[in-house]
Amino acid sequence: MKRAIKETGDGARRADRDRKAFSLIELLVVIAIIGVLLAIALPALSYARRQAAVAQSMSNVRGVAVIFDSYQSSEGVYPFLPAGGWLRVGPSGSGGLVSSTNPWSLRLMWPALMHDVAPWESHYASWLNRRADRGERPWIDPEGRTLWPSYFYTRSFQARPEAWQASASAPPWQGEEADLLKPVGLSDVRFPSSKAIVVDRRREYLPRDLDARRGKPRAVGSVDGAVSMRHNRDATAPVSNAVDGADPLVYDDTPGGVRGRDY
Repeated sequence: MKRAIKETGDGARRADRDRKAFSLIELLVVIAIIGVLLAIALPALSYARRQAAVAQSMSNVRGVAVIFDSYQSSEGVYPFLPAGGWLRVGPSGSGGLVSSTNPWSLRLMWPALMHDVAPWESHYASWLNRRADRGERPWIDPEGRTLWPSYFYTRSFQARPEAWQASASAPPWQGEEADLLKPVGLSDVRFPSSKAIVVDRRREYLPRDLDARRGKPRAVGSVDGAVSMRHNRDATAPVSNAVDGADPLVYDDTPGGVRGRDY
């Protein structure tokens, strides 16, 4: 009887050890499966986040293009600031006034002309990419300075078409600079579906590493309101402008200015 009891006890201990060993194997298998699932899911989630950010950028760029069209419909010309003109930096009724002699100041500071067309309080958040969200006062950065938008107004619209040679064979501008720094209207645009008016230059949703950003497309809004993701390499080669000779940039320095085409 004692021997039987002993054998029964030894069997129970072995069974308990087997159960523990089996439980450990099960745990390792579960961990391995979770690892595989994470390896599959994380890239998919990362891709989904990027696609959501791209969709948001395109939507915001489309909204800015509509605002520029509304401004043009109201004023008869696209946003323009004469040299030395004043801009209100802040929501309508608040903020200070600044003056700029930079002929391309509206490239970044265009919101300062939009107080009547698009009040900052209800629109400014949509002028920034998601990573740049700043809460109730999105136009203020953490240091208390003005945070200008992610989307740039192309400088083709801030001077007359003659500021940009229409082709390599065209003679350079020989007149006065003041004759170039004048507003343009919709009638000056020959290819509304092929001329960029607003571009997502910042793309804050991308990694900050330059190598990771290089070659990635950006949201580009055309005069006709269409928006698409485009690569810089596919755009029309830019030319120097006759105003200040700044380094030419795609979409900004289109041959022929607003009369030319970017794609």
